[in-house]
Amino acid sequence: RSIRNNKNIPAVIYGEKKAPVAIELNGREFEMLIKTPGLRTKLFQIATPNGTEDAMLMDIQYHPVTDMAIHADFKRIDVKNPVNVVVPVEVINVDASKGLKLGGTLNFAVRKVALRGLVDVIPEKITIDLAELTIGDVVHGSDLVLPAGVELGLHQAELAFATIGGKMPAEEDDKKAAATKLKLLHYPVAAGEVTEDDLFRILSMMRQAPKPILVHCWHGSDRTGIVVAAYRIIEQNVSVEDAEKEFTEERFGHHEFWYGNLRKLLHSANWDELRRKLNATPQKSTS
Repeated sequence: RSIRNNKNIPAVIYGEKKAPVAIELNGREFEMLIKTPGLRTKLFQIATPNGTEDAMLMDIQYHPVTDMAIHADFKRIDVKNPVNVVVPVEVINVDASKGLKLGGTLNFAVRKVALRGLVDVIPEKITIDLAELTIGDVVHGSDLVLPAGVELGLHQAELAFATIGGKMPAEEDDKKAAATKLKLLHYPVAAGEVTEDDLFRILSMMRQAPKPILVHCWHGSDRTGIVVAAYRIIEQNVSVEDAEKEFTEERFGHHEFWYGNLRKLLHSANWDELRRKLNATPQKSTS
């Protein structure tokens, strides 16, 4: 209490199998310091009665009424060994994003990432450049650009940090197909919103379309995959299990974390009823 009355802030340094050391921080200077960007990745050299300690700020306790810092925890760091830290993630070039210009919607879902590396190479933040991303693109942890010597923490690679959702305008398809002999049939649907009725309508279009058929979504591997799986089940008598296995093969680019609804749809759809409504007579089972 006497320390706080002097406008200073009590703190502790712990870790590295050494006894904790109580220290006192200049209150005004510390309040200025905690407003500094990248504070949690900085290495501090703190003078103590036992000598200078290398440490990183781990936690700050705040007063419940005034919101002023009242205590701080520092952890000793061996600069020769990697450390685990959490840093903020930011997006850049929002106004220049191809997908957002097409009317897509940014879902910036995960805004912090766990990293591991030597303290002098850990960045203050990680940025995601949206400039070249278009509708349907997803940025996973494995897509993040990290400095040399820095790696993702546990379970970060498969996290979907940002995605641009929405539907590609039909005119974009028309432009891309202009040099081909394809006759385009459009069915707009978002991957996260596909229903059994959507599959019925799409399969109806496919049955009436000239053959052969190319099923394709610009920047939409998940939508392509669920349509092909449905076609295989209805028209080729492939089992739901085999269709699901094919749909989730890595080479086909299914984003399970983001569009897990599609696998659920494979199991919840009433395939016998769909066959009846489509008046479909499946071929002999193929693989």
